[in-house]
Amino acid sequence: MNFTIKELAGLITSSVIAFFVFGNIFSKAGYPRWYGLLMATPFLNVAVLFWFAYAAWPIENDLLDLRFRSGK
Repeated sequence: MNFTIKELAGLITSSVIAFFVFGNIFSKAGYPRWYGLLMATPFLNVAVLFWFAYAAWPIENDLLDLRFRSGK
């Protein structure tokens, strides 16, 4: 495949923006920010998306633990 400089710059820019967006999403859920890189891997990104949607997030576990300790 031959990419022009303009196409390559667009690809790199969109990849960096996507990493920061997905990194922030993973970070807010309680996972490491570098998990955002997994979303750039073909086919693995679909598996990670399903795992992320149905897994118990660390932040949810912390909230349940705090609620249990407070007696509510």
